[in-house]
Amino acid sequence: ALADVSAKANSKEKSPAFNEHINIFPNPTSAKSTLIFTAGKPGKYAIEVTNLEGRRIKYIEITAASGENKIEIDLSNCAKGAYLVSMTGNGSYNHTLKITKQ
Repeated sequence: ALADVSAKANSKEKSPAFNEHINIFPNPTSAKSTLIFTAGKPGKYAIEVTNLEGRRIKYIEITAASGENKIEIDLSNCAKGAYLVSMTGNGSYNHTLKITKQ
C-alpha cells in the first residue's frame, strides 16, 4: 500500500486538492499509529479522534505539504476500544477511518 501512495504522490498528472490515498497503521495499535495521506496541493487540515459515542479525544491541526504526509496519532493514554479518526480540510475533503486500541 505504501508503494501505491508514493507512486501517486510523485506522478505529474493533474490532481484534485486531495487524493483519496489515506491509511493509518499499525491498526490495531497499543500506543501510537501513523496517519499517512497524499495531498494534491499544500493546505490546512484538521484531524479529530473521537470515541464511538462522538466524544472528542484528540484534535490536531496541520499544514500538509503537496505529496505524502505522515502524522503521528498517540492513543497511549486512551482506553482500549474503537475510535474514529476524521480528517477534514482544504476546501471539501472529509474522510474517516476506524482504529482500534488494544
